[in-house]
Amino acid sequence: MYQTPFKIKAEAIQLISDIAELQAICGGKGEKCASYRALLREYLPEKFRQGYGTGRLPFLMQDLLGWLDKAPDHILIKGCELLYELETNQPFDEDNGEIGRRCLLSLLGTWNPVFQSLPLEEVVAASQSQYRYALRAAGDAGDSGVFITFMLHLILAALEKCKVAGAAKQETRGKGSSGVTGDPINAPAKGGDLINDLLNALSKNPGATYDELAAHLGVSPATIKRRLTALKAVGTITRVGSKKAGTWKVN
Repeated sequence: MYQTPFKIKAEAIQLISDIAELQAICGGKGEKCASYRALLREYLPEKFRQGYGTGRLPFLMQDLLGWLDKAPDHILIKGCELLYELETNQPFDEDNGEIGRRCLLSLLGTWNPVFQSLPLEEVVAASQSQYRYALRAAGDAGDSGVFITFMLHLILAALEKCKVAGAAKQETRGKGSSGVTGDPINAPAKGGDLINDLLNALSKNPGATYDELAAHLGVSPATIKRRLTALKAVGTITRVGSKKAGTWKVN
């Protein structure tokens, strides 16, 4: 029976809550498929589905698919854990990470179709060194929760990227004959778009602190920190200088 090697901490729970909130904004809700095992047949190589090879690995991975079907854990946890096991055990000749991320997005697509077009590969590519570090750190700690938490940050960042792109398209469609729209970027945070408001605030005050941004936008410092982490991960903003004395650059 598959034994889950992870511990889910408060940070991951908060990230799941943030992702759940944002995915509902980004697109319509999907329906959970009857069997994750059946769904993943489309994404896993044929030799794996046939239980190729000898030794313990094929049985471990089959147990993992059984766990995906039956475990009560959140689908985000399941998808990230599957990716971790494929990256760690390397059951295929090549592209284990890419296969794992396709599986992850296919699972999340049963929750909300927006995940099927999520630019996750782009976000991972921009954070490749941190991605590899998270894998090593999880292996050293014997706790895949380290990697799961990191992946939740990347998924949130990819959703933020989708939301920003969607907001830009919506703004373009909303232009009148004069080519001028209302100003959602400068609208109050509670009534407008938080990401655009945050980027606008950083453009005006690159040295603003979490507390200053939170007070200006009407949200908590923790929310500001999560959004900045997500925007940094996808390359929308860059930190210049030290954590205390540095500034933010909007790219």
